[in-house]
Amino acid sequence: MFLVRNLRKQRILPPASVPGSKVNQVLWEKPNIAASNDALTRRYFKKVVGHWSGPFHFQITDHVVMRTEVSATIDRLRLSMLHHMWPARMETSVSWANEEMVRHTTRIKSLGILCMNSEEKFHLNEDGIQFAVAMRQRLAPAFWINRVFPDGLGKVYSDCSGATYQLPWIGGVVYQHSKIGNEGVQLIQTSPWFSARVMLVRTNSI
Repeated sequence: MFLVRNLRKQRILPPASVPGSKVNQVLWEKPNIAASNDALTRRYFKKVVGHWSGPFHFQITDHVVMRTEVSATIDRLRLSMLHHMWPARMETSVSWANEEMVRHTTRIKSLGILCMNSEEKFHLNEDGIQFAVAMRQRLAPAFWINRVFPDGLGKVYSDCSGATYQLPWIGGVVYQHSKIGNEGVQLIQTSPWFSARVMLVRTNSI
């Protein structure tokens, strides 16, 4: 109870507070306080600071589950749009907002037309391994609505080569894996009803 109260005091709630969430609570152990300079989280995010882009592939893998989990008709239409759009491209940026927080932006376009625009803020945990994710997102066609999702969480690999994420999104929790390689940063997302992937390479600007 002390942990949950402390997280609420900081306006950061564990994802398991979301109805129907199956987020593994083992990842969420301590309140989010600034990590030390040599922490894994700092070393990981320093590697990916800058601008990135790459071809984005989104596929609905189970339409029956999608219709069950996603109740709003407008959200189903948005997801169908992501499924059918081609070619699509993701553009991202990573920067330090302050010593305790990393700012991340994401844009997805198809044929040059913006389909999604979001901002993610990563709050580093004092253990140097975990971080909380606060996300705001604007989705076509209603870009005037700034949609706020419950906080997600992440954990950096021990060798700083990537991270795992659990992100509340439309219809449940998205599991994301990032891996830094020679060609760039690979992102893979999975859920009970969709999968997505992108290979991001550095660019001069977003």
